[in-house]
Amino acid sequence: MTVPPNYGQGPGGQQPPGYGYGSGPDPQTPANGYGSTPDPQSGSGFGYQPGQSSGGYGGAPGPAGSGGYSYQNPYDPQSDPYSQPGAPQPPKKNLGMIGGIIIGVTVVVLGAILLVTLGLRGDEPTDDPTAAAGSESPSAEESTAPEEEESEPQAGDEVGQCLPYEPAVADDGYGDGLVLAESCDAEDAFWTITAQSYDVSDIAVDDEGYLVDNAPVYDFCGESVGAYHPGQPWTNWHYVYSSGGLDSLYCIEAIDKTNAESEGVPVTPTEGDCFDKTSEWWTVDCSSDKAVYEATGVVELDEPTDLSDEEAAEQATCGGNLYWELPDPEGRTTALLCGNEL
Repeated sequence: MTVPPNYGQGPGGQQPPGYGYGSGPDPQTPANGYGSTPDPQSGSGFGYQPGQSSGGYGGAPGPAGSGGYSYQNPYDPQSDPYSQPGAPQPPKKNLGMIGGIIIGVTVVVLGAILLVTLGLRGDEPTDDPTAAAGSESPSAEESTAPEEEESEPQAGDEVGQCLPYEPAVADDGYGDGLVLAESCDAEDAFWTITAQSYDVSDIAVDDEGYLVDNAPVYDFCGESVGAYHPGQPWTNWHYVYSSGGLDSLYCIEAIDKTNAESEGVPVTPTEGDCFDKTSEWWTVDCSSDKAVYEATGVVELDEPTDLSDEEAAEQATCGGNLYWELPDPEGRTTALLCGNEL
């Protein structure tokens, strides 16, 4: 079983792990630009097509586009070479049939005696044998308690619990789910589980473990999962798969707390926020040495849109010398973020 975290990156234009959509906060200059820009982009910067994660696991925490290992467990627990069938049971004696024959003979003898007795007694009243039989209480063997069923993981059982940034497959790699963080307050807790299900075997993956189609994930997690939204925590999804389909699916949202390594919060910057020049959208304190840009405004789009360079520049009317396109997992633009270099 394998767990490649799917960050929406397409099969064309794969990238090394930990590099977001390949652009990060490298800016563009608006059409009415106010001067030169550091590391200008020549395109949208986030133009990856619909698809799944790249092949590597690790890199800095980030939402759509970060990538993750797609490792395969080399051992199949269903085909353990040391697992042998138990010894055959000795044949049982046919005691039930022998007992039936003996009882049958006894009934014949008793029946003959009963007929003789009734003939001798004539019309004398007899006791109803069925009354006594009907008053007998059921035996302890007949009133056995129902067997207790083993509890199975149910859809939604893990909602509200948390995962580390790089979760591992449960049961040392043989399980259907993921290893949870000890608590959501634990140091390694990074994602909160917002929805989860084990009933997802109909969601197909290809031979390399990538989703054949992202649509079922959007149906389960919501259409905006994995997209960057100004002022909102990152969202994403994880899954465990085997035999061409998913074993489990997790919809996740980043916990709004400062990350010790990045010194940032996994929240997409919005107006008034500062952010660094990494490949992810960490919001950092404006007084931090990591702060490189400050957001001056936001242009929200009514729906995710494929924008050309010219269209993006025309719509970047939120002030500042620079602007950035915020993408969704399909490479479309969800919003434009304007800002200045500090």
